[in-house]
Amino acid sequence: SAIRDLDKAQFDFIAAVLFCNDYSIIRAALIPYDIALKQAKFVSRTNSHKLILRDNIWNLENVRDVSEDLKKVIL
Repeated sequence: SAIRDLDKAQFDFIAAVLFCNDYSIIRAALIPYDIALKQAKFVSRTNSHKLILRDNIWNLENVRDVSEDLKKVIL
């Protein structure tokens, strides 16, 4: 969904999760604000930013892969 006012730094991390059709978890990450700001693209039509979870996000420094941690607590 749209991220409004991304430039105002109103959070420290974005918790991002990719789900299968049955809502099981594919992957999850905690993305620091500064990385989210660099990776997101501004969409003028909606006056918001869009962050697409591409495979390379998990390889960026300071992005924490929490996939297995989240899978352990979701039954």
